[in-house]
Amino acid sequence: MPNFNRAFKHWLDASWYGLGSGVFGWGGIAGAAIFGSVSQRYASIAVYGQDWPWIPPLASAIFAVVIVAMINAVFLAPIRAWRMLHPFKIKLVSGQLETVYPGESFPRQSAAVLIENASYKQRPNCVLHICSIADFDNQHHALPRQVCEFSLLSGEIKQIAFLTWTTRNPPLSNDIDFQLSGPTGWGLDGNLVNLPIGSYDIDIRVGIHQSDPVVLRCQVWVDSNNLRATLR
Repeated sequence: MPNFNRAFKHWLDASWYGLGSGVFGWGGIAGAAIFGSVSQRYASIAVYGQDWPWIPPLASAIFAVVIVAMINAVFLAPIRAWRMLHPFKIKLVSGQLETVYPGESFPRQSAAVLIENASYKQRPNCVLHICSIADFDNQHHALPRQVCEFSLLSGEIKQIAFLTWTTRNPPLSNDIDFQLSGPTGWGLDGNLVNLPIGSYDIDIRVGIHQSDPVVLRCQVWVDSNNLRATLR
């Protein structure tokens, strides 16, 4: 029942959204075309249009509202409502990823989710968690671990790293641990969580406001000097 209620609410919102945008766009053109063809077929309407000049624009507007409401409610609004319930297209990427930060002497490699908002509205108050790691002391390291809170505009794509690893040139050695992304703080280790290098199955949860969360299981490992990640 909660899913049906959410779907119905999204359908109503999408119907109203499509009605407002369509009436003053393609709906207005379609309404004027239909009124023109009807007035040509029925001579009395054409005569009334000459005697009362307000009839053609009013009739065109009525036709536009009816046409847009029907097409939007049957075809467009259900698709938009479904996208509001399942708004994200998610991919997994890994390696030395492009970021907005300045370059480092030894760039960190990352495992990250690439999230696209495919719905027609902004999705605020979303959150990414690392929920659990197979064969790891999850309780001792306080998992689930929040990685970040984020919002996405319609059509926006965001890259969010959940694990990093650094390689270095000899004689310096590579990191011996993976580091989980997330908030840092004061005190011993600054709220850092490290994983000894290996192969891990990690469960990630993307929480979405007014939608069911998305849960992903991915595998992360090192291949030579490259950090790899793939969905399971």
